[in-house]
Amino acid sequence: YQNDAYANQRTLMGETFYKQISYKKIKRQNKYIGNEDYVDFSQQFEKEINRIISNAFREDLGDGDHTSLSCIPKNTLGVASLLVKDTGIIAGIDFAKKVFKFIDKSIEVETFISDGCSVKNGDIAFHVSGNSQSILQAERIVLNAMQRMSAIATKTSYFMDLLKGTHTKIL
Repeated sequence: YQNDAYANQRTLMGETFYKQISYKKIKRQNKYIGNEDYVDFSQQFEKEINRIISNAFREDLGDGDHTSLSCIPKNTLGVASLLVKDTGIIAGIDFAKKVFKFIDKSIEVETFISDGCSVKNGDIAFHVSGNSQSILQAERIVLNAMQRMSAIATKTSYFMDLLKGTHTKIL
């Protein structure tokens, strides 16, 4: 197998892993013909991410976000911001973009902070604009995923800082 080095060891999960594996090609030898071929797993990874998002929407929304559907007119446009509420390492920005695009391809996401960056209370990670119902439908899935991913990234960063200079690797 061909191994890719981690681009940023502070975020060993979520989207950092996605960026690495989507470009990784695995070399294998065909014993019978003697030809080499490469398998690109990026398409399969995209399918798996879409399946995770689809399952999350099915579980979270069921047959619809009844509050948004009953209170917000169908064509209402809105803007929302992801406001950071604590110090740590942010993760899941790229995943959030996929979630918003999954629910509504016309949604626009403007990012100000990238995955793996240090953040503090009050930072704004991104603005999202588009159909208000679509934004609200995706909101809980985005927040739940990003909170979990950022917690893992923050804890990983903490342990990596503790191990600096020891030649120890976190697997």
